[in-house]
Amino acid sequence: MGPKDWFASWFGTEYKRLYPHRDLGQAADQVAALFRIIPGDVRDVLDIGCGAGRHLRALREARVGQAMRIIGVDLSAVLLRDARSHGSNVTRADMRRLPFADASFDLTACFFTSFGYFATPAEDAAALHEFARVTRPGGLLFLDLPNRDHLLRNLVASEESESEGRRIRITRALEDDCVVKRIQIFKAQNETEEEVYEERVRLWSTTTLSPVLDALGLQTAAVLGDERGGDFDPETSPRMSLVLKVAA
Repeated sequence: MGPKDWFASWFGTEYKRLYPHRDLGQAADQVAALFRIIPGDVRDVLDIGCGAGRHLRALREARVGQAMRIIGVDLSAVLLRDARSHGSNVTRADMRRLPFADASFDLTACFFTSFGYFATPAEDAAALHEFARVTRPGGLLFLDLPNRDHLLRNLVASEESESEGRRIRITRALEDDCVVKRIQIFKAQNETEEEVYEERVRLWSTTTLSPVLDALGLQTAAVLGDERGGDFDPETSPRMSLVLKVAA
């Protein structure tokens, strides 16, 4: 597959082999930070781009004993199988065409840089329109993004490692407004390239995202600078996690 649809082929078995352990503690910290600043009466929650479901598990554990409907959606059948194995309620869908009625959720969340994957800014904006569509008027939308300036200042251009007897080479570069990560997998004893994958993530900033939010009637209620809910600093914060309110 080409760069346009890289996400359809990457988040599968090979992705799991390279990243076998995602941090459940980090997910719990992020969910706790979010719940500290949102109303306590949230009952219906959607996690878009839920992957193997670590944030779904954190959401359930954060509100043990409370009536809450928590649903995850992702395109990867491989990762969704993992999420189901942990008891999560998930469905397979493209985030640009969510299979839910208008105004279905009090909180719609997109954790861990699961936004910015599409070929054009307009496609990203169309996905964000879907996020807002399924969120109830007056409800909240959580959009977890990298802080563009911090990421570019700390970008690691290349690295190599070994995994299961194979050599992995990862390179990163900025192309237009996207960070492109190329993952090359080599047979252990030679330079023969076995497989190659690519990630392309658009780096939105407050400046470029603002007109998109305005057009959708989304108001910024808070900006978190890290996964523990720290204040956002444009120079030093690793994250730019937006808590957005849907127009009533």
